[in-house]
Amino acid sequence: MKERNNWIPFTEEDVKHYLPAKQLRAIRNALSAPGFMDPFPQMMDDVIVQIRAEVHSSPEGEIDDDPSTIPYTLKSSACYLLIEALFAAVPGMKLSSEQVRLAEKSRQRLIRVSKGELSVPEPDVWTPDYYGSSEEQEDPDDYFSMRTLSYRPSITGNLSHFGFY
Repeated sequence: MKERNNWIPFTEEDVKHYLPAKQLRAIRNALSAPGFMDPFPQMMDDVIVQIRAEVHSSPEGEIDDDPSTIPYTLKSSACYLLIEALFAAVPGMKLSSEQVRLAEKSRQRLIRVSKGELSVPEPDVWTPDYYGSSEEQEDPDDYFSMRTLSYRPSITGNLSHFGFY
């Protein structure tokens, strides 16, 4: 059996397991109507950033270096939050009471993560972020001289740009 990564890419395929096919077709039809731009990719990115920001704000605060990944334990929360956002993009479409409940439960789960009440799996690939850490660090000159700097695609340290601080 293949070992599961702790952090996984969040994809459109994941959402298909949480949204009935009839609703997905209705949303896709409404979003492909003339005058509508498909908001799905941007909404998916927004959910990924939101989840990574909540994890990063937790006391552990470690997020995977791959900016397209989220903890596998939060995949269902990501799906329910994305479904909620997709329904909001289509005038006249309403979530079921169960979908509303699950989206709210997902928000509460993220709050618990950010407070450190609910832990998430360690990142698969993580590089310490000196400026994003709240812990006491060594002198920055010493810190940076101990390792070779290289490009690392990450949102750490720039979350204010996305409106999270």
